[in-house]
Amino acid sequence: MVLHEMSLREDQRLDEDFWFMEPGSRHITPEEAPWPNEPDDPDELVGAGFTLAPRETEDDATNNRKSLNRALKGRVFLLVKNSAPDAKFPWFFPVGEKLADEKMRDAAVRHVAAHVGDDLEVTPVGFAPIGYVKYLHEDAADDSGFDGTKVFFYKSQLRFGDVQLNRAKADDYLWVTRAELAEYLDSDIAEYSPKMQRRPAAVAVATSTPTTTTRPPCVATAPPATNSRFVGAHVSASGGADRAIAASLALDCSARSAAFFVRPRLSWRPLPPLSEAKVAQFRAALASGGQQMIRLEHVAVHGSYLINLGAHDPQLREKSVALMVEEVAKCAQLGVRLYVFHPGVCTGAARDSTTRRAPPTIRRTEADTPRSSVSPSDTGASRPRGRKRKPRADERHGAEREADDAQRSEALRRQSLAFVAEGVAKVLSRTEKTTLVVETMSGQGNVLGSSFEELRSILTGAARLSEAPDARDRLGVCLDTCHVFASGWALESEEQCEAMMRAFHACMGPEWPHALKVVHVNDSRGACGSRTDRHANIGRGEVGMAAFRWLMNSPHFAHLPLILETPRAKKPKRANVAATMKADEEQEPPSEKTCAPRTRRRARHSAGGSALGAPSASEEIELLYSLVEGPDKSDS
Repeated sequence: MVLHEMSLREDQRLDEDFWFMEPGSRHITPEEAPWPNEPDDPDELVGAGFTLAPRETEDDATNNRKSLNRALKGRVFLLVKNSAPDAKFPWFFPVGEKLADEKMRDAAVRHVAAHVGDDLEVTPVGFAPIGYVKYLHEDAADDSGFDGTKVFFYKSQLRFGDVQLNRAKADDYLWVTRAELAEYLDSDIAEYSPKMQRRPAAVAVATSTPTTTTRPPCVATAPPATNSRFVGAHVSASGGADRAIAASLALDCSARSAAFFVRPRLSWRPLPPLSEAKVAQFRAALASGGQQMIRLEHVAVHGSYLINLGAHDPQLREKSVALMVEEVAKCAQLGVRLYVFHPGVCTGAARDSTTRRAPPTIRRTEADTPRSSVSPSDTGASRPRGRKRKPRADERHGAEREADDAQRSEALRRQSLAFVAEGVAKVLSRTEKTTLVVETMSGQGNVLGSSFEELRSILTGAARLSEAPDARDRLGVCLDTCHVFASGWALESEEQCEAMMRAFHACMGPEWPHALKVVHVNDSRGACGSRTDRHANIGRGEVGMAAFRWLMNSPHFAHLPLILETPRAKKPKRANVAATMKADEEQEPPSEKTCAPRTRRRARHSAGGSALGAPSASEEIELLYSLVEGPDKSDS
């Protein structure tokens, strides 16, 4: 608090040697102040009249476990006694089931109020659970239809209020210390509870989930992904980079990483550097996260989709380098250390590109052949039996053409990769600090970067050509699960996923031991090896949940930002909302068999998450967190 001298009475004017004020409004000078405390009076607080309150209270002496005025040197946890006679855990944290459309964090707060009243206000720390336990249902004929239950734990801070016990939910309550938890909880859970973060109160919410029957009746697990997994989503930065951080923090989950475009992704128009006000707003947004803070090392900027460093057109390459330099410079202003970009597309000269795409054999037809030169054999007319049509010259040399096309294609691709390395080297030389992270691609069309060997050639070439002294430290790879799967790596089991990672590290070799910097977490609409870049929501594509379970438990990704780039539900245009609703009421939607082929494809793709039924980012992040199994393998 600041007291302005003009607002004081004349006899309350502050002298130049003002130090602080004693209760009773008498001014204390530095000479009079007992600073520091005298050794013979350790209980006296700085300033006359203030003394330390005793840390041992009457409630400690009487062991009153219903009082918060005890164990002041540590923390206490709220336990309630379940009123149900057949409760699995008689004494437990406030617990209950999550509703279908309810967030787990909201369910945790709701169950606290349901057990001990609305007067006790608690605030969960973060948006994701700090841990969970699983146990099997002892009754095989359980009406819920599930084999077991998973109980998620949320940490909360008590803000104010008193307990008003709801007798319909609980018979009693206690405030107990960490050491006293073992007296009331199951032994496995009591052993797990001390691993929680130090906060005054702990609340939990239980949700029924299918559980494997090979687990023991009660298994306590170590803290899940929130301790070592940095899951986030690519969000909009419309209005400024601070809006992207605010959007990530607004998710009803523990988004601990973020990605966004630092400028319009489909515009070549140069933009000025970020203002100091924009940079300050971005830093303030990062600091506003509190316990859910998103750290700079887990924030990534995605490069513009227009950038094509592999183009054979020199003007397009120079434009791409200039745009990339501008975006990386903005990253440096914000302090963002990760810049993810696509390597580009192999686009040769018009003649070369046409030849590359030509089929190995070309069949003449009557439509593209002069009528005077069309023979009965060419048009498919009848000819004498026993005579074979003489092979045409283009058919005789089809194999040679195919080989020539493959060689020309490979040469153009190698040249494009050299262009990419040269462009990356230029960007490294013109910028500072930010790491350039090249993304794995699916191989659709002539897109570069579909193999680990191509990515390694880009890194090695850029490091060799760059004039930046720290070039090798500022290069890395982004692994996209959809692109890797579509490029031909099967990820149906943990063994296949590990085989893919072994191949990646073997290709990078000792020259690039820490090449992996970012992971894009996406499912794929296309099948394995389809070479189609079609993202799908987690669990709604062809990759399979085994790959994402491995991703959330493997030590390879313990400290990397895991960014979702999955489809989101598209809102209909406001002007057409009423008309759309009316049309839906008046006519039945056509069946898949009767609608046009394009409509059928759109109907099938809606299951992958591109239509209105796509899950939110928070729901997908919760799904990823739920895949953590057993002790976090990142600590092994």
